[in-house]
Amino acid sequence: MKTKINTILRIAVLSMVALTSAHAQRVWINASGGTFVGPASNWASNTIPNSFDPFIFDATGAPATYTVTLDADYSFTTLGNQAGDSVTVDLNGNILNFSSANSVRSIGTLNFQNGTLTTLAVTFGREGIATSTLTGVTANVTAFSVGVTGVTNVDSSNSLVTLNGSTKVTATNTTTIGGAGSTGSTSANSKLLVTGGNTTFTGAEVRVGTTTNSTGNTLEVASGGALTGTNLFVGSFHSGGGSYSAGGNTVLIHGSNSTATLTGAISVGAANIATTVNNSLVVQNNGEFATSGSLVINGTSDNTTNRVVVESGGSVILNKTSNTVNFGFMEVNGGTLDAKGLTLANQGRLNFLDGTIAIDGNLSTSATGGGRFGFDLTGDDPITFTGIGIINGTLAIGSTANSNFIDIFGVTGLGNYTLFTSTGNMDANVATRLALGNTPIGFEGSLVYNPNSIVLNVGAIPEPNTAVLLAAGLMVLVMRARRRGVRA
Repeated sequence: MKTKINTILRIAVLSMVALTSAHAQRVWINASGGTFVGPASNWASNTIPNSFDPFIFDATGAPATYTVTLDADYSFTTLGNQAGDSVTVDLNGNILNFSSANSVRSIGTLNFQNGTLTTLAVTFGREGIATSTLTGVTANVTAFSVGVTGVTNVDSSNSLVTLNGSTKVTATNTTTIGGAGSTGSTSANSKLLVTGGNTTFTGAEVRVGTTTNSTGNTLEVASGGALTGTNLFVGSFHSGGGSYSAGGNTVLIHGSNSTATLTGAISVGAANIATTVNNSLVVQNNGEFATSGSLVINGTSDNTTNRVVVESGGSVILNKTSNTVNFGFMEVNGGTLDAKGLTLANQGRLNFLDGTIAIDGNLSTSATGGGRFGFDLTGDDPITFTGIGIINGTLAIGSTANSNFIDIFGVTGLGNYTLFTSTGNMDANVATRLALGNTPIGFEGSLVYNPNSIVLNVGAIPEPNTAVLLAAGLMVLVMRARRRGVRA
C-alpha cells in the first residue's frame, strides 16, 4: 500500500513539473520577423508556445524592428513586448485571442493590423513608454489602458496609441489614459488618438487623467473618427486615498465628421480637489460632442480653470436638463452650444464670445455661490448681436444679490445689446440679483430688464486724458477765482 501511495505522489509531482514547464514564458527571437508561429527556430530553446503559454517579443535582447504574420487563428494567455522591440503583428485576416488578465502588456512599439484582436485587458505603457498603431483591426477587450503604470518608480509618460484605417475597438469595462497608481510612478502626456473615417472607439467608461501624477494626457478624435460609449471623466476620476494630481488633461474633438456620442455622466475636473486644474473638453473645427447624460464642470474656490470650450464651428449638444458649471467655465467662441438646461454654481461662468448659444429649457444660477455670464462685444453690431437666445424656459437667478454678474470683456460700438432672450418670463429676482460686473476701461454700461429680455446699454465715458485736462482746467479756474477774491 505504501509503495502505491509513493507511486501516486511521484506521478502527481511529475505532472505538476510538466504543467509548469508547459506554461513557461516563450520568447520570440527572430529579428527578421516571419510567419507566426513558424519554425521552432523563431523561438528561444526551439520551443513553440502552446495555447496556455504567455510569450514576449525579444529578438536580440536589444530593440529590433520586424513584422510577424499570422497564418491562422491563435489563442494564448498573454503577450508582452518587454524588450522595447518595434513589432508589427499582421493578423492577416485572422483572430488573435488572449485569455488572461493584463493579457497584452507592452513597452516599445507594438502594432496590430488587418484582423481581430480579443483580450481581457490591453495595457500600453505599463512598464515604460509604449507606442502602438491599430490599423484595420476589430478589437474586443474588457479594459483598455494607455500610459498607465502600476509599477513602483516607473515612468509611462508619452505613450501613444493610434487607431486608424477603419479600426473598431470596444472596451466593455474601463478605458484609462494616463494613470500612475504606485509610489514614485508617473504618467504624463500620454494619448489615445482615434482618427479617420469608420474608425471608432467605444468605451463603457473613459477616464483621461486619473489618480496621482497624471497630467497632460489626451483623448483626441480627429479626421472623421468617432467616440461612443457611456461615461467620460476628464481629470476627475479618483479611486480614493492618497494625493491626487490630475491637471492639463484634455478631450479634443475636431475636424469634419469627428464625433463623440455618449449616454452617461460627463465630468471635467474634480470637486474639492485643488490640484485638478486646467482640464478641458474642447470641440472645434466642425467636430461634434453630444450626450444624453449630465455634464458637470467641477473645481474649487482656488481653481476655476476646468472648462468646456466650443469654438471654430464646433458643436456641443447637451440633451439632459441637469448640466452644471461648478467653479469652472463653459465658453462658446465661434461654435454652437445647444443645451436642454444649464446651471451655474459657485461663480461658475458661461462665456459668450461668438457663435450661438441656445438653451432649450432653463438657464439658472444656483443658490450656492451664484454665477457669472461673460460677453465679448468687440466687433459686434448692436442691431445684429443675438446674445444667449432663445431660452425656451426661464432665466432664473437663484442666489442672493451681489453674487451674480454680467461681465463685459470688450466693446467696439456703442448702443443697446440684447444679451438674453427668453420665450418665458424672466425670473422675478433677475433685476435685483443679476448685476453688471466688470466692463472695459473707457466705457460704462447699464442693464435694462424687460419681461422677455435683458439689454445692455453701452455709453462712452471721457477718455482718461480728456478727464485729466478737464480736471486741470477746473483747477486753473478755481485758482483764478481765489486770486480775484484776494485782490478784491
